[in-house]
Amino acid sequence: MSVKQLQLILLSFTLSCFVCYSQMAQKPSGNYTQEKNAVKSSTASISFVKNATDFNQLARVYNKGTVNEIPHLLFMIDRKDSNKVYYINTPMYEFHLYFLNALLGQNYTADDITANYKDEKRRFILGTISYQKLIKVYTYEYWDGDVITPELIKITQKAITQSFNDTIIFKTNSTLHEGVAISSGVKYISQYQLVKEHPYIALNIGSAKGRVKIIESTEDLVDVDENTIPVLKEVPISIPPVAGIITDKASTLLSHVNILAKALKIPNAYIRDASTEMKKYDGKYIELKVSANEYKIKEIEKPQFLKSKQIEYSIKSNIKNNELKPLDKIREKDFIYYGYKAANLGEIKARLKNVVVPDGFSIPYAQFYNIKKQNKIDEKLEEIQSIHGFYEQSELRKKELEKLRGQIESLTLDTAIVNDWLRQWENQLQGKGVFVRSSSNAEDLKNFTGAGLFTTVPNVTTAIDLENAVKKVWASVYNFEAYELRRSAGIPDSLIMMSVLVQAAVNSDVSGVMITKDPYNPIRWDIVYIAAKRGIGIKVVEGKRIAEQVMYSIRTKAVQLITHSEENSELRFNEDGGLKEVPIKTEPQARVMSDALVGRLAVLGTRIKQIFSENMDIEWAVADNQIFILQARPYNH
Repeated sequence: MSVKQLQLILLSFTLSCFVCYSQMAQKPSGNYTQEKNAVKSSTASISFVKNATDFNQLARVYNKGTVNEIPHLLFMIDRKDSNKVYYINTPMYEFHLYFLNALLGQNYTADDITANYKDEKRRFILGTISYQKLIKVYTYEYWDGDVITPELIKITQKAITQSFNDTIIFKTNSTLHEGVAISSGVKYISQYQLVKEHPYIALNIGSAKGRVKIIESTEDLVDVDENTIPVLKEVPISIPPVAGIITDKASTLLSHVNILAKALKIPNAYIRDASTEMKKYDGKYIELKVSANEYKIKEIEKPQFLKSKQIEYSIKSNIKNNELKPLDKIREKDFIYYGYKAANLGEIKARLKNVVVPDGFSIPYAQFYNIKKQNKIDEKLEEIQSIHGFYEQSELRKKELEKLRGQIESLTLDTAIVNDWLRQWENQLQGKGVFVRSSSNAEDLKNFTGAGLFTTVPNVTTAIDLENAVKKVWASVYNFEAYELRRSAGIPDSLIMMSVLVQAAVNSDVSGVMITKDPYNPIRWDIVYIAAKRGIGIKVVEGKRIAEQVMYSIRTKAVQLITHSEENSELRFNEDGGLKEVPIKTEPQARVMSDALVGRLAVLGTRIKQIFSENMDIEWAVADNQIFILQARPYNH
C-alpha cells in the first residue's frame, strides 16, 4: 500500500475535527498543501498539558490568520497502560499510525487502525484536540466513522480532563456520537452549534469588481446588472446576472441562488450582518475577493470597463417531433425534443427499476415553437425591445416582459391540442393532481443548470388549470431573470425552446436536494451532501431559511448533522389545487431526516451518479416512507 493510499484511508480520522468551510464542515486533508507551523518542539509527546504554551508547541495549524484558523493536536489513550494519555507532537507525526509505530516499535498498518475504530475492546482510543476560536474553548473528538461506545467516551472524558489543564468539551462528529454522548451523560457540543457561531461562509470562491447595492427586499432586485454586487437581506428564489453576491442570512448550499452563482462563476458569500457592515460601501465600487477562509473588500474607482460575464453552453433543440410522450418512453438522447429534465428522469425510470420516479408525460418543444410562430411572439418581443429606454431601464424591461407573459398566458389555444393533453392526463395519470414543470433547452445542462429561472406550477387538479399551467410555463421563457441572463450572455431569445413536463404530484412529508460529492473537497470521494425540509420541496430550493443539512459517508456510514431546519411552516397540498402553508408542530431542532432515510437517499444518489457517470444534483421527496426522485441534473461545480 502506498503512502498516498494510506493517507487517503486515514485522513478523515486524523483530521476529522477541522472546519474549513464551516457550513459544510469540510475537513482539511493531509494531501492538500496546507499552511503548517514548523515543529516547535523535538518532544514526541507529553502526558500533561499545563497551559496554552504546551498546546501550541505541539499543535499543527491550518488556515492561520483566518476565521477558520484551527490549531489542533492528536491524542492517544493506551488502555493497556492504565489509560495513559499521549498528547502527540502533531507537526512531527502527521497521523496516529506513525506515532504508534515509532512509540511501540510496531508495524501497524492502516487496516489495523481501521479495525481499532470498530472494536469496543480496542487498546487505543485515538482522537484530536482543537482550539475553537469562535467560542474560545478546547474540544476533543473522534473520527466520524469511529464506533465509539459510552464506556470509551467516559474513559476519554476522565483521562483528558485529568491531564488537560483547561476547560475542554467533547465535540460530536456524527449523529452516532451525539446519541452515545447523551446515553453516557457526557456534555458535548455539536457541529451545528459551531456553525451557528460562524461569521463567514464562502458559498462560491472568486473575485469581482462592481457597484455595491444594499437590497432590502427581493422587490428591489430590478435595478441590478452584471456590474452590481448586491448585498441581500432576503435570499430570493432567483436573481438576474450580477458581478457577485453577498448575503447576511446563511442559506442552503443548493438553493437556486447559490447554484446560479456557481453557474455564473461569480463570488458568493454569507457574511453575518452584511447589510450593516456594507452600508459604508452602498453605491460605491469595490473589489470583492471571496476565498475559502476569508473575504477581502477594497474600495476602488469606477472601472472604465466592466466585462460582461459570458456563459459558455450550447442551446440545442429539434422542433420536428410533435408527439406527447410518457416518461417511461423518453431516454437521455431525447433531450433534443423534451429537454434534459424530462430526458434524465426518463433514463432513470428505465435504468433503475426499483427507483420511483413519479409518472408523467412531456409536451415537446415543437408545440411551443408552433404557438410562438402562430402568435408572432418573437415579433412582439422585438416590438417591446424597440421601445425607447428599454435596454437602459431595468424597471421598463421588467414591466414589458410581464405584459408579454400575460399575453401568452391569455392565449386561446387550439381545442384539439388541449384535448390531447387532457386525454393523456386522464388515460396515463387518471386525472390526478400534477406538477407542471419547465424542461427547456437552457436548463439542466452539463455546465449550466438554469436553476430557478423558469416556472413550476404545483398541484394542478382541473382541466382548465392544466391548460393555464402549460401556458404559464411557456410564458416563463420571458421571466425577467431568465431574459436578463440571456441578454448578459448574448444568447438570442429565438433559440430558447420550452418543453413542459406534466408529472404526478407527490404530497411530500419531507423533501430536499442532494449532491453526490462533497461540495468543497473533491478528495472526499465518499461524501453525499443532503438538505431537507418538511413538506413540499419548494422551500428547500428557495433558500429563505436554512434547511436541515447533513453529510453522509458512503464508506463509514456516518451521518454528520451540519444544521437543523429553521422552518416554522411547511407547504402541503390544498384540497382545491395549489399549495397551502401550514404551521410545523414538531419541536424546534427536531430531525427532519432519520439516519436511516439519509442512508437510503445516499445509496439512491450514488446509483443515479453511476448511470450518468458524473456527480449529480438530485431533487427528491418522501411520502408514506417512499422515496421519489423528482429531478436529476449534472453537478460539475
